[in-house]
Amino acid sequence: MSTNPSFPDFYRWTITTTAVGPVLIVASDAGLRSIRFRTTPDAVGLDPTRRDDAGLRAVTAALRGLVDGSRRDFPFLLDLDQGTVFERRVWTGLLAIPYGRTITYGELAKRLGLSVTASRAVGRANAKNPLPVVIPCHRVVAADSRLGGYAGGIDIKEHLLRVERAILRTPRVRV
Repeated sequence: MSTNPSFPDFYRWTITTTAVGPVLIVASDAGLRSIRFRTTPDAVGLDPTRRDDAGLRAVTAALRGLVDGSRRDFPFLLDLDQGTVFERRVWTGLLAIPYGRTITYGELAKRLGLSVTASRAVGRANAKNPLPVVIPCHRVVAADSRLGGYAGGIDIKEHLLRVERAILRTPRVRV
């Protein structure tokens, strides 16, 4: 029985192996609900009887393709009935960032019709993205081009940007 209210007993889940390691995938009848790196079903309170490897096979294949660069689209429904209205607005804005491109938190704020000073709020909403990779929060970088944080770790963010051949501008270190 689930002990986590964000994952009721009726959610289905699976674990798949990707180029960046194992990924926990959770789906509802409405669509894909959560992608989590470096965690286990037990750690988030998922019902072990709801594992559905066969039912989520196409979703896992698409996710592996996004991670390894063999595909650019994710043709499945997303269950975004979570987060605040503002967070969902930011997540929708992330979906508009083209494959292989990066933007700053300030640029994303401006695209959403907000002041560039809202970049911290945008960053916090970005960090709560329940579907990393699919909702491409990895394409958002700091104003000085540093990668910043990422739910699965900076190594995964860097991998995704390299796969997309996004321009990674790293600050030069003075010697």
